[in-house]
Amino acid sequence: MLRSAQTTQPQPTSTMSPRPLWLSKVDTTSLFFNLLALYLITFLYTYPYGIKLGGTASFRPVDIFTLLMIGLGGLLLLQYGRINATVLIFWPLLPLFLFEVTAPLLSVPVYGEVDGISNAIRMVLLHAPVLIAASFCASQRLDELTQRIARIFQIALIANLIYASMQLSVRFEVLPRSVLFTEQLQPFAVDTHLQIGAYDRPPGFFHKVTELSQFGFTAFAFFLARYQERERGSNLFWAMFGAMFVIVSTGRAAYVALFLVVLWVLGSYLLSFKLRNLRRLIQITLVGVCFIGLVIWLLSLVTDVNMFFERVFVLTNRDELESDSSLSARMEIHWPRALRRAEAYPFGTLRPAGELVGLVDSGFLSYYIQARWFGVLILLFTFSVLFYKTILIKPRYRTWAHRFVLYLLFYIVPSMIVLNPTHVPLFIFMLYYGIWVMNMETI
Repeated sequence: MLRSAQTTQPQPTSTMSPRPLWLSKVDTTSLFFNLLALYLITFLYTYPYGIKLGGTASFRPVDIFTLLMIGLGGLLLLQYGRINATVLIFWPLLPLFLFEVTAPLLSVPVYGEVDGISNAIRMVLLHAPVLIAASFCASQRLDELTQRIARIFQIALIANLIYASMQLSVRFEVLPRSVLFTEQLQPFAVDTHLQIGAYDRPPGFFHKVTELSQFGFTAFAFFLARYQERERGSNLFWAMFGAMFVIVSTGRAAYVALFLVVLWVLGSYLLSFKLRNLRRLIQITLVGVCFIGLVIWLLSLVTDVNMFFERVFVLTNRDELESDSSLSARMEIHWPRALRRAEAYPFGTLRPAGELVGLVDSGFLSYYIQARWFGVLILLFTFSVLFYKTILIKPRYRTWAHRFVLYLLFYIVPSMIVLNPTHVPLFIFMLYYGIWVMNMETI
């Protein structure tokens, strides 16, 4: 049974059992917000590590907080027998969530793939945190969660800058390798291809440099959207701080997304030309140029800038793009090989494709191999609805959260060609959070 999203706490009726003494003293909303904050912090620093449980199953430190939220949510549901109607706002993501859980489970009876159970559990753990919290929290207090996320991102940006600088210093033999304490955690890595050793493109605290660029872009989108709403200079500063990680990572998917966001912001300001928008555009341009100039200057002190950005320059030259080794390897080796191996699964692999057919390196192709065109249609439905809700909503109802979700889509959708960002925990978390905020701020 659903209850109104505006109710701060479930109230027992005469037919319900008395509220437990310990529960009556707990601010449920604050407790869930604190657990979400701890989940995000633990993810940002420890997600590659954990304990392997056999097959594809693993247990990571971040799972502790998800299980706590699920357990707490279960107790509240048993006590009151109802949840917030807020969960209905997540309907654009629910078909994808249900697909991610049910498809691997179907692989157990269809193909006898028992690892499908662990795949399903992992997807529940990734999608559950915000979904569970929204079921029991007072949505009118979402600003408290937003402030926590802002502080977490700010600290993580500084921490990754320091640690990535240390990794670069080790690369150029300025510091000894012993200062990189994450290398000592390698035996606990549950993700394959953990980047260690060569730090020409440092990953910071993340699994690899691609994930650092994804975090940098998420922080950039978060703070830029908030700056556009409130024009606080600190938000613009942190947005450019995040963009700096995108630039240093030379992640081409993130570069494309950054370009799309800049193009969208420029176009939206020019279409509704006002003195206020002109001032914002000038501020963004000046701060952006200063940050980019500083980054390039610092890089020039330790390396050849042209060589550092060589893989990005490929995007501007059609002939070089066609001969790019990364793209050609996908088109000529990985994708054809994955499709050939997928022929052994008449209903699709049902489990995540990469675990059964090898490296795929394409989100769209992964979903096609997993469930044929049904998997692709689920994706297209999700993306179409989210674009509709973020772009076509009336301007007077458009909030910073609408812009934030739109900017995330600018990364997720194009990069589905060569990556699978719908399985990135940070994007899953922030999409749920963004949808929650943008719906609550328009009520």
